[in-house]
Amino acid sequence: MTQSSHNSNSTLKKTEATRSQENRILPFTYNVVCPPVQSLRLNSFIWTVMEKGSIQTNSRTKFHISLSKIRSAQFDIRPYFLASRRRQTIINKRGNQIYMRRDSELILENIKERGVIYTMLQLTTEQKRRGVVTFTIQKFADIVCHYGVVFNIPVTIVVPNTLDPRTIREYQNLNARVIGINDFNYEAHNKTLEIAQSNGLYYIG
Repeated sequence: MTQSSHNSNSTLKKTEATRSQENRILPFTYNVVCPPVQSLRLNSFIWTVMEKGSIQTNSRTKFHISLSKIRSAQFDIRPYFLASRRRQTIINKRGNQIYMRRDSELILENIKERGVIYTMLQLTTEQKRRGVVTFTIQKFADIVCHYGVVFNIPVTIVVPNTLDPRTIREYQNLNARVIGINDFNYEAHNKTLEIAQSNGLYYIG
């Protein structure tokens, strides 16, 4: 090997190492909110929240979940869904009324859709410009892709290579960038985090 070739290879390795180091420190973040656990002793709800990434919220102020905040979120997402019909009251005790809704009649089929709407509404201008990423298939991917179009936010979906090409085309028709990987069960999460970190995307999971 010539001295020139050796120097070229050495420079290339240094460049790759520098790029790898930059990718590791590029700011990114994602949050996971688990179902509330009711405390029998305090008769209140405890929210379990996990925050990961290089951007961390101040521990003294993070994730303050109050009734007013929940009502505010409800108000924010209200324009994006239609109310489904309520059935007659099934109980009237101590002034409380409980209504039934048929699952097949729900306009938004699950709480994930409401979560996607609210999350996208809370993104900063820069986060909206960069876009979001998630690894999923079927319904949740449909939700993220759809509201990416609604809010004009670029969407990246990580999917298994075995996914039906017709489904992939559906995502692409909604302007999503689709990335296929071989070992979806074990690689998907880490691969998605790598994509989020290297591209400065907001992780939705």
